[in-house]
Amino acid sequence: MRINIHPSSVGPILRGGPNPDSIGILSRGRSRRFYHTYIVFKLDEEIQYRRVVKTHDHICVMHFSDLSEGSHFYQTGYFTVSPVHQFDKTNFVWNNVEKHIFNISFSEPLDFIFASSMRYIPGPINFGTKKGDEIFKTIGNIKNIQFILHLGDKFVYDSLGPLCRKRSVSQMRRLNRTVYNMRWYRNLHTFIPSYDICDDRDLHVKNAGQISKFKHSSSFKNGLKVYREYRHHLGPIHSISEPLYYTFERNNSHFFVFDTRTEREELSNNRRMVSNTQLKAFKHWIRDSEKADKYKFIVSSVPVVSHPGQDKWSGYPVQQRKLLEIVLGKNRLGNPIRKAIFLCGDSKCCRASIYDVSDRYGVTLGNVTEIISSGLNCVKHGKGKQFTKFTELERYDENNDFPHIVDNTFERGLKFTTRMSSMTFPNPHKPVKLLDKLRKPFIKVIDSVFVRILEIEDKLCVRIYNQYQVVLYETMLSYNN
Repeated sequence: MRINIHPSSVGPILRGGPNPDSIGILSRGRSRRFYHTYIVFKLDEEIQYRRVVKTHDHICVMHFSDLSEGSHFYQTGYFTVSPVHQFDKTNFVWNNVEKHIFNISFSEPLDFIFASSMRYIPGPINFGTKKGDEIFKTIGNIKNIQFILHLGDKFVYDSLGPLCRKRSVSQMRRLNRTVYNMRWYRNLHTFIPSYDICDDRDLHVKNAGQISKFKHSSSFKNGLKVYREYRHHLGPIHSISEPLYYTFERNNSHFFVFDTRTEREELSNNRRMVSNTQLKAFKHWIRDSEKADKYKFIVSSVPVVSHPGQDKWSGYPVQQRKLLEIVLGKNRLGNPIRKAIFLCGDSKCCRASIYDVSDRYGVTLGNVTEIISSGLNCVKHGKGKQFTKFTELERYDENNDFPHIVDNTFERGLKFTTRMSSMTFPNPHKPVKLLDKLRKPFIKVIDSVFVRILEIEDKLCVRIYNQYQVVLYETMLSYNN
């Protein structure tokens, strides 16, 4: 009996793997009463299938490893059969399923995009949703991108305020399915793999943490469950104890992705952003001598240095100090740790900065690089004040909404002084037309932004783009010394 394969109801979405030669493919089926649902994958000539169940929203992520360098073709869909039906994968019919392609590269220079903060508002008037999807069309037009890092706030469950907040698993799943099937988002992620980490809005409420676990325990748990199903590809979706932080490797670079939300302890006397176990895992990872000459990207959904506030790392000054002491310390061979770069989101703006770090006695410990990429859909926020030229460092607090100095030494932390910084983007021009002047009070910032990082010879190039694929800022980072 021949079995027709139906197109996925969500996806397919490519998920990054732990190594350059691995990939995950996310697909979703649909249920049929008294029938079993199977997701089937065809990668090149290899066919695999797996039964899916309603308790996981008929989602399946199939992982493939040991892939060869070059282009790979794949198809995925689902089929339903009765429990007693016997079937053979040689009888699958793929006529109704699109064929997609992705590329595996081991030798090409590093080239990826990272960003955060999407905004989808349902309803007949989508309030910028179309614009929030079109930026993925822009990203897809950039050649040679190897993968995308999503740093959180991809799904805002309270976009219309607390009264319309999505609390149940079914509501959260419905939003995930809608966003995943938006035209340009889906098109992009069929050929470029992505990595994810959650932030506060992905877990239901703003500034989610330990307080949220107690105050909104049910919805917090639901948000975490749906996050594991649709986005956390490196852990089993059925496990509630598996940690969300993870590492992966791409070409000559290594990444440590922090979970800065689910392990918070802001109610204890010793406030912690992450658990001691996670911090020890990071220390073990970054001190590895095999990574000495490779780039080490430290990924955090919230700013580590530049943005003071109780919800950021600055609100946890003791642990922030421990994190920076590890990064500015030495590896297992006793050599200084080099080529470490912080990648952060959440601030609804883009900014590339270098900071000098000193302790409470004024002793300089070194300098760190932090790049913020946020605002894939930047409707109505206060960052990116209007100015058209670089300003003196002392005026950052006036023009950039970021202080020149962040001093946590009075709370047993560290002091950070801006050595170099880009402007804060979006950086809208002053409105000229009458219509723009009328709209300005309602839409403060009109640019959506993201950051591209690419390796050029022995340097890293950092480029900030807007939704029109215009390069707003570019700088070269050198780590030869």
